Amino acid sequence: MEKSTSENSSGSGAGACVYEQAYGQQTLGETLHPGGLGLTRHALSLCTFPTHARVLDVGCGAGLTVQYLRELGYTAWGVDLSAGLVHAGHRRAPTLPLFQAAADFIPLAAGGLDVIVTECSLSVFEQTDRVLDEFHRLLRSDGVLILTDLYARNPSALPALQAVLPSSCLARSFIREELLNRLAKRGFAQVIWEDHSEAVKSLVNPSVSSLFIGAPERGMDPLDLALAVARVKPGYFLCVSRKC
Repeated sequence: MEKSTSENSSGSGAGACVYEQAYGQQTLGETLHPGGLGLTRHALSLCTFPTHARVLDVGCGAGLTVQYLRELGYTAWGVDLSAGLVHAGHRRAPTLPLFQAAADFIPLAAGGLDVIVTECSLSVFEQTDRVLDEFHRLLRSDGVLILTDLYARNPSALPALQAVLPSSCLARSFIREELLNRLAKRGFAQVIWEDHSEAVKSLVNPSVSSLFIGAPERGMDPLDLALAVARVKPGYFLCVSRKC
């Protein structure tokens, strides 16, 4: 696999910085996503894959999930927009197949993957629909897409949060029905949707919440900010879909 030189970067620069900061501070652990490898393990248990299935982790960070997948016997690779996180992964495991690439421009042949995994990454990609189109291109017929990410359990409160925290991870939380419609329009059939909101309870930890919430508008009362976040009812989901 070649290193991408595309300028059509679908990864959010702000999002990449959040995860680089999280990795440096070890506030989310090396997996850099709520639920850690426990949630990854659970997601895999819900699916049946061929022996040595070809799996791509998009938004792989420093590659802990990729390493775990390879230990399970899968043929796994990882891509991430952040050169810093890819290099961190190579420092930890020099032979781990991690590559820098934009999520909407991954230099792999069409239909060559059995599974794509993206854990708490889709929400930070600027061109979500283009990324989903790329996932559809890369997967074989009946291939599996595993998504875990933030979503708003009270979507009506999301616009107010976006107004005061426009660049935060929480402001980019998905709305379940909208995401499922986008997946369907791009040729994915939902198989499983599970709520795993207990995985984001760590947001009450200031060192973690600052990464996901970001800096409020100047002069905003901290109580108003806390109320805006609480009204959204931040949640975390697992969605398994198949390419139609």
